[in-house]
Amino acid sequence: MEEENLQFVLLIPSSVNVTSKEQLTKAIKKICLDNKNEFNVLFERLIDNEDGRTTLSEYFDIECHLSDDLLSGYIEGVFDSYFYAGCKDMNSSDRHIFGPLEFSIKSNKIIFDLELP
Repeated sequence: MEEENLQFVLLIPSSVNVTSKEQLTKAIKKICLDNKNEFNVLFERLIDNEDGRTTLSEYFDIECHLSDDLLSGYIEGVFDSYFYAGCKDMNSSDRHIFGPLEFSIKSNKIIFDLELP
C-alpha cells in the first residue's frame, strides 16, 4: 500500500511577540489548538472511521517540544473519539494518544509534513 502524506501550514501571527523558547513553545501550542481541525484527517485514520457511528469529539490537548535552534520540533498529545451504539449503556468514548508529529519552522510558518497510516 502506498503511503499518503498530509502537509499543512499554520501561520504564526505577526502580533505574536516571541523572545524566548518558552514563549514560542506556548505560541505554537495555542496555534495548534486553535487549528485542531487541521489534524482531523490524521485522527480519523487512527480511529475506527469505517464505522459511521464513531466520530471525533471536541477534546484535543497537546504538549509542544522545540529544538534548541527553534527551527523544528514536535507535538504529542491526546484526542477523544465517541462511539454511538444507539443505546445509552453501550455508547462510549475513547481517549487516544498520538505523536510525535514533527514540524519545521520557516519564517512565520509552522510546517507539518505527516505520513498518514
